[in-house]
Amino acid sequence: MTRGFGRFLRQNTIALLALFIALGGTTFAAANALPRNSVGTRQLKNNAVTSPKIKNNQVTGADVRESSLGTVPSATNASHATNADHATNADHATNADNANTLGGLGAGSFASATQLRYVSINADGTVVASQSSGIAQANVTHPGTGQYCINGLSPTPRAATLSLKFGATFGGQIYIQPTPGVSQVCNGLQIGIATYDSSNTFTDQPLMVAVYS
Repeated sequence: MTRGFGRFLRQNTIALLALFIALGGTTFAAANALPRNSVGTRQLKNNAVTSPKIKNNQVTGADVRESSLGTVPSATNASHATNADHATNADHATNADNANTLGGLGAGSFASATQLRYVSINADGTVVASQSSGIAQANVTHPGTGQYCINGLSPTPRAATLSLKFGATFGGQIYIQPTPGVSQVCNGLQIGIATYDSSNTFTDQPLMVAVYS
């Protein structure tokens, strides 16, 4: 009876062991067959997702740290733009460098008049310093009756206005010309002024001249 029971026990032990191994393999396989969408942030180790695991062109802008990026290929020429923010298409910003030179001319060539100088000139051509600013006696000459020249100003004058001072002969004519030509008073200088009496004859007059640059 004891021998038969021992055989029975051995046979059942082997059967139970086989069943355990079989069940253990099934449990292991079940553990590796994860349900769909069951892995989340908590299951991932730090640095577990590497570049080879990411499908190309799947990372969107919101997920990218811009400071880690190099130059975007289509924006290579944008680095040449003085102000690329205003370039609708960065590929067309290459020639924005030319804006720095404005066709070879400095920005000052296109600026509006920003500097005002003025001078009070007596009839004899002497400058009243207390009534003048930016223009001195060294800039003013009186080459002939009714003729006054202004020169040596920097920046170069763009325009000038002239008025007769108290004591002038009314009814006469006045004339002013920035950069006068060959046939005009003060040819080759910056400003030429001529004053006449009522008979159209050159006559000395006290003047106030404003110069814009």
